[in-house]
Amino acid sequence: MAYGQEINYNTIILPANATNISIEEKLVQLAWRNNPENRIVNYNTEIADFELKKAQWNWLDPLGFRGNLNEFTLNPDTSDPDDRSQFYPRYNISLIFTLNFFAQTPIEIKKRKLLVDVAEENVNAKKLDVRAQVLTLYQRYLLAKAKLELQRNTEQESFANKKFIEDKFKNGQEDVQSYNNILERYSNQKLRLLEVETEFKLAKISLEQIIGVRLEDVISL
Repeated sequence: MAYGQEINYNTIILPANATNISIEEKLVQLAWRNNPENRIVNYNTEIADFELKKAQWNWLDPLGFRGNLNEFTLNPDTSDPDDRSQFYPRYNISLIFTLNFFAQTPIEIKKRKLLVDVAEENVNAKKLDVRAQVLTLYQRYLLAKAKLELQRNTEQESFANKKFIEDKFKNGQEDVQSYNNILERYSNQKLRLLEVETEFKLAKISLEQIIGVRLEDVISL
């Protein structure tokens, strides 16, 4: 029986110093680094770590220290012993435990550890999400680019056919019906080209939104 392998989340987003990586991996890196939403999940992990450390220091809460600073403690040789007696001792150390201290503190630490785990899992989930989004948007961009190239060729061929029939029509070699038909086909191809160009631009915009930079600054268009 085959069992699923553990995911190495450090490879979901390659480190910034990784070399000889594909365009797809470069785009994933950019999206992870530049998108504010991704920085937020990392900040939440740091906050959870700080809260855990804070909870671990709660063991010192019952310990108190107080100093008595006054003219008699500052100049003990010049003060009257009868007057200064009421200001002593100079230092006071206290240790007070509440009834639920020994139960509450370990529970709070365990809770904070779980919150750290939750924050780290949120980061892992975000990595998977970002990678899937970038790769999906990049494939849509490539498809839109290929469709645009094909449609440009089709529109050029349709234009050449229109020009050919148009010249024959002017010379009386084609009738009005033939001319209108070729003109309609060319108009449809021209309209389709505009639609495909828009699809390409929108695909590019969507990809640039998630990577945070212009696509032409990353790859050759």
